[in-house]
Amino acid sequence: MITAADLKAKAQSRLNGVLRRLLAGENPFPVVLGFERPRNTGDPSEIIKLKDLLRSQSKEVLGHGLTVTFEATNTRRYGLGELPTEVSFGSLDDLTEYLGRKAWADRVIANGGALVAILPEAREWAASHVDKIGEGVSEQWDGIARVVAYLRQHPLPGVFPRQLPVPVHTKFVEDNYAVIISILGKISPRSLDPAAKDWKTRLGLVDSPALVEGRFLDPTIAPQLPRHFLAPMDDWARCDLGRPRIVLVTENRTNLLSLPPLSGVLAFLGMGYAVPRLARLEVLARAKVFYWGDLDAHGFEILARLRAAVPHTQSVLMDAVTLAKYADSVGDGNTSLMDSANAVRGRLTESEVEAFNYCFGHNKRLEQERLHQSFVELHLSAL
Repeated sequence: MITAADLKAKAQSRLNGVLRRLLAGENPFPVVLGFERPRNTGDPSEIIKLKDLLRSQSKEVLGHGLTVTFEATNTRRYGLGELPTEVSFGSLDDLTEYLGRKAWADRVIANGGALVAILPEAREWAASHVDKIGEGVSEQWDGIARVVAYLRQHPLPGVFPRQLPVPVHTKFVEDNYAVIISILGKISPRSLDPAAKDWKTRLGLVDSPALVEGRFLDPTIAPQLPRHFLAPMDDWARCDLGRPRIVLVTENRTNLLSLPPLSGVLAFLGMGYAVPRLARLEVLARAKVFYWGDLDAHGFEILARLRAAVPHTQSVLMDAVTLAKYADSVGDGNTSLMDSANAVRGRLTESEVEAFNYCFGHNKRLEQERLHQSFVELHLSAL
């Protein structure tokens, strides 16, 4: 016989479908739940238990929940009686209060309403993204609709994100670009640049030039240039950077600033997952290249990506020996990778893999800044 838990599970399985139909502008009610209807020749005690169960879950008893329909019939033992023939929900409140999901469902309807009020053609998108629509508040979806509407009418506008003449806060597009792109892909594909590799150019927006920070640890390499400067990548590429023996890429700015003078060395700030952009600099092709990052899953993933762009890249201070020496400074890390763990391992050396496996498998991290300056200088001078 069906149980109260079974009824809840059946109702839960229908919720998203009900919300999809409501967002699509349809009326899904009544929502009928299937159950095995008793026969008038069935066991009377089982029939009574079923009737009691259904009544206990009914709107009549709970104030929300099931509407139970009974039909008069002749039973084998008691003669004329009633058998339950249908159980259903007559409204969204009946269903969502029964499931304890009213606040979330109301948010879905409010957010979807804010979106389609300004952008009716997004109704189908909203209906197919119930969980996403349930995030945030209606004011946010009003803003999303306004940005999408503007970009649909003015595709690929060629302005900075904060220059869009839409009444939203300055970081709004940056915070919501994934949803904006998804909706435009559905209702106005021509508003997207199919060849773009980042969200700004995908929306036809202007990006600030990528700035690269570098230090000549040996000023004699390029005496005509400042020892330490920040410039767009194209400007670095146009400079005569001399002939450094070594290019050292370090992940954190504190470490870049504290690097000691080193003969023949040019150092760059890596800037996380953007580090492969340094491969555009011809100087990396003719010098030894070393990467020094945090000893964690992300640090090794960045090393692997740089090595994919510059195959002769070596690591420094990223091994099991360093981890063991600074075991007291190892803290919690983050194991969420953009690439698969096996893809990362495939571009690491044996000693790097050992350290990566420990950090990834135990969710640990040793930050660059934790290493003593004397220890760092000893290893860098050996390069």
